[in-house]
Amino acid sequence: METACKHRNIESACKKPRVKLDSVGSDINSRVRPVHVTLSVSVRKKVLQNMANVNRLQCKWKSTTLRISLARFALSLMKKDLRILSGLLTGHADLNRHLQIMGLRDEAVCSICQEEEETSVHFIARCIATMLLRRTILGDYTLPLDQLNSIHWAIILRFAKASKRFLRP
Repeated sequence: METACKHRNIESACKKPRVKLDSVGSDINSRVRPVHVTLSVSVRKKVLQNMANVNRLQCKWKSTTLRISLARFALSLMKKDLRILSGLLTGHADLNRHLQIMGLRDEAVCSICQEEEETSVHFIARCIATMLLRRTILGDYTLPLDQLNSIHWAIILRFAKASKRFLRP
């Protein structure tokens, strides 16, 4: 697990030259003089660990807030839209690869392009038959796998519905 402070390794950060902090003298009648305090390696290590923990908690809070907003979005959907979206996100959609695994289809080949297995990733990111629709809704003809996590669920659902692949008779 990676530390969240500026330094990737707390041990190497602690071996840097000692930090001097200025603080104000406590005698009111005397002039204010800076006092230099030298921190030991163990104190610097604890400070860096605390900074890393605070940053980690802030990241958790942001991801929790994001998950709550996505959960609210999912709960606001109609049942058929939620079925489509959850199927695409989990790989359990009515696409040929999943239907073949369940024994409902003989082949896993994409029913639209006939080129490769029809999986959620193929459907959303690579199918050549939906290139123009993908460009219109998702912004590019094909999408790299690392970009799929950044697409909001509403856009994925809009793409799936616009493709008319999940229409039921």
